[in-house]
Amino acid sequence: MKAFDLEKAIAGEPVVLRDGSKAFVKFEVPKELRENNFADIVGFRIRGNEFIVEEWDIDGVARSSCGHRDIVGMYEEPRPTVTLTLPCPLKSVTVGQRVFYLDLNKQCERICAFLFQKDSTYHFNLLKNGGIFSTEEDAQAWFDAMKNARR
Repeated sequence: MKAFDLEKAIAGEPVVLRDGSKAFVKFEVPKELRENNFADIVGFRIRGNEFIVEEWDIDGVARSSCGHRDIVGMYEEPRPTVTLTLPCPLKSVTVGQRVFYLDLNKQCERICAFLFQKDSTYHFNLLKNGGIFSTEEDAQAWFDAMKNARR
């Protein structure tokens, strides 16, 4: 999280509060008014479809709320994520079983098949690392998920 920057906040960049809320600082109160117990900066936090006016001192400490509404940094949009349900790779296979794996060679990315051999270190490592699938469709689902997750 980036540190609270008053200049950026007043310029319109959102801030994050200790409770995780997104908020905006709208203005700095003139110094002559601060003597009358006004806050140093004023803005609002967002809660659902509404906004609530908030007051902070110049360092982002909220005037009330026991610290829950203190400004703790500059708000950053969460990174996009994807949740998928994919078929599980095989945990065990029998010798001679036809299995599928993803060949992610830089020259040619594809799905390949082989008959599992117990004395092959390559086959054993693919199995141990979760890289063997029972069907070509299962392997294709993983391959498609990886291709679509690229930025």
